[in-house]
Amino acid sequence: KLALMKEKEDIQRKGQESSNPISKEKEISSKIEKTTPKKEKISPKKSESTSPEENEKKRVNFQAYRNFLNREGPKALGSKEIPQGAENCLEGMTFVITGVLESIERDEARSLLERYGGKVTG
Repeated sequence: KLALMKEKEDIQRKGQESSNPISKEKEISSKIEKTTPKKEKISPKKSESTSPEENEKKRVNFQAYRNFLNREGPKALGSKEIPQGAENCLEGMTFVITGVLESIERDEARSLLERYGGKVTG
């Protein structure tokens, strides 16, 4: 019985020793961090030389944009009386508000039109 027990122990030890190198490789490989290769960012190349006409056009466009951002509201806000109308007197009509409004703000004009049944697009 003792001899059989020793043989079983020897077989188990040999089995563990043969499985140990595999498990050690797994441990080693799991410790190594896997990283994906990084791609270089390539930005589009800008032309070095620009003509004076292009520079002038960019300057004018930039100035127009700055003016747009710094624009003021209506110049004569509240100077005109807003007429009262019958309920839904603008029903079935569609309005597009364009241009500069001198005496009323755009949002206020929109709410007035909608209050009287008009539809505002844009």
